[in-house]
Amino acid sequence: MLFAALLIAKQFSERFEVEAASEQQLALGTRVVQSLTRYQQMGFDEDKSIRRANQRGKRLIVVFDKNSKQINMGFPRPLAPHANRLKDYLDLQSPVVTTHRNTQFLGPFDWTSEQGDKSVFVGKLMPRGSSDSQTFALVYAGIGAAMLGSLFCFVLVWNLTKPIKQISKASRLFALGKLNSRVSGLDNRQDELGKLGEDFNQMAVKIETILNSQKVLMANVSHELRTPLTRMQLAIALIENALKDGQEIHNKAAHVNLQRLERDIQKMDAMIHQVLNIAKISTDNSKLRLQMTPIVTIVQDLIDDSNLESNSLNVSIELVTTTDIALPLDHATFSSALENILRNALRYAKTNVRVCLNEVLVDGICTLYISVEDDGVGIPTQQLQEIFEPFYRAQNPDNNQHEGAGLGLAIAKAAIEAHKGKISAESSTLGGLKVVIRIALDISSQHELNKRI
Repeated sequence: MLFAALLIAKQFSERFEVEAASEQQLALGTRVVQSLTRYQQMGFDEDKSIRRANQRGKRLIVVFDKNSKQINMGFPRPLAPHANRLKDYLDLQSPVVTTHRNTQFLGPFDWTSEQGDKSVFVGKLMPRGSSDSQTFALVYAGIGAAMLGSLFCFVLVWNLTKPIKQISKASRLFALGKLNSRVSGLDNRQDELGKLGEDFNQMAVKIETILNSQKVLMANVSHELRTPLTRMQLAIALIENALKDGQEIHNKAAHVNLQRLERDIQKMDAMIHQVLNIAKISTDNSKLRLQMTPIVTIVQDLIDDSNLESNSLNVSIELVTTTDIALPLDHATFSSALENILRNALRYAKTNVRVCLNEVLVDGICTLYISVEDDGVGIPTQQLQEIFEPFYRAQNPDNNQHEGAGLGLAIAKAAIEAHKGKISAESSTLGGLKVVIRIALDISSQHELNKRI
C-alpha cells in the first residue's frame, strides 16, 4: 500500500513545465525550419525532410498541419503522448520551451511546405540520470516498505496468536478436568488479551473453588449422616431381637430404641433441611421478598425469643444500639441468619452476650454494623475464616459439650451475602467470639438517615 501510494504520488507530481525560449533556442528553431525548406527544395517530400532533419541533428522533429492539426513525427511512437500535448501551443505568437519527463520541445515555428502551412516543434532527449535515480529510489523504497510491512505483520500476528494459543490450551486442559490449569505469561500485557487471560484465571480459580467446596460439602454431609444412620441400623437390630424374644425387659429396650431412632431421623431431617436452605439462599437471591424493616425490631424480637433459653443457661443478653434505621430485608431469611448467630453465641457464652447496632459513615458511604459477641473461650485466630464453611466446627474445649452439624454460621453467611452484606469473625473484647455483619445502606435508607440528622 505504501509503495502504491508513492507510485501514484509520483505520477501526479510529474511536472509539465513551460517557459519562454531564449535567443539561442530561437536561432536553433530557425535553422531547423531552414533545413526542412532546403530538403524540400532538394526534392524530398515532407516525411523524408523531417527524417533527414531528425537524423542529422539528433533532434526530435514534430510537424503539425495548422488546419487539420494532423501530426507528423520523425521519431519513435512512444514519445507521441508528449508530442500530442503540443497541440495546445499551436496558436502561440512566439515559441516556448516545454519540458516533460526527459523530453524538451521548442516551438511553434512557422514553416510553409509543399503540403501547406505547418507548425514545427524541435525537441531533444534530456539526460535520464535524475529520472532513473528517482525510479530506482522508488523501487527500493517499495521493496523496503514491503519488507518492513511483512516484518511488522509477522510480529503483530505472532504477538496476537501466541496468547490466544495459551488461552486455548488452558481452556482445553480445564475442560478435560485439570482444574489447576491457568494462563501464564500474560501478566505484563495491558491489552485486551492480557485482560482476557486474567479474567480466565479468575474464572478458573472461582470454578475450582466452587467444585472443591462441593466435594468437601458432599464429604462432610456423608460423614455427618453416617453416624445417625449407624445408630439407626443398630437400633433396628435391637428392636428386631426384642420383638423375637417377646420379654417385657426387651420390649422396654425396643421402646427406648424406637425413641432413639425417632431422634436420629429428626436430626437427619433437620440437617438436610439446613443444607437445602444454604443451597436455596445461595442460588435463589432474586426471590427474596424485600420490605423496609426496622433492624432494631428484628433484633429485639430475636432477643425476646431467646430469653427463655438464655435464662436456663444463666446467660444475659445485652443490646446496645445507636440506630433505628430501616432496611429492605427479607424478614424470614435475615431473621434466620441473626438467630443462628445469636444461638451460637448463647451456646458457648459463660455469662454474657452483647449485641451492638451502629452506623458508620466513611467516604460518604454509610454502613450498618451488627455485631454479636460472647464471653466464652473463643476460637483460635487461624480458624476465624473457616467457621463459616458448612459442617466446620472449631476446635475448642466446648466442642464436646455442644452438639451441632456446623451449619448455622454457613446459613447465616449465605443469608447475609444474599442481602449484599458481608460477615466476618474476630476475637471479642469479652474474651470469646465476635461475629460482625456489614451492610452498606442503599439510597432510600441513607435518605431516611439524612432526614433524621
